[in-house]
Amino acid sequence: MARRGEGRSTFVVGEKLYSVVVDFNTLADFEAEAKCNAMQRFTELDTKPLSAGETRALFWAALRDGHPDISIRDAGSLLVSGQDALKTAMQSAMDADEMQEPDQGNV
Repeated sequence: MARRGEGRSTFVVGEKLYSVVVDFNTLADFEAEAKCNAMQRFTELDTKPLSAGETRALFWAALRDGHPDISIRDAGSLLVSGQDALKTAMQSAMDADEMQEPDQGNV
């Protein structure tokens, strides 16, 4: 079950199942790899789409929960197959965060 502000999805390449998770850790990993502020960067998407490097960094970060040893280059190779799963997980994370009440004193 997804936690507050978390989105999950899966995709298959060959016979291997990959899981994509978008949560706080994903955003932090994305920031470290892309060297940007994730929240600020996502507010700019309407006028400044993600670059290829940023897209690959986000997908790599989203794969790390279920596949901690995946390299950023391997994530880039999987991106075409997994791009819909990334979009689904991101949308689910945004929807889950909007639908739930804020935690009372919990982070």
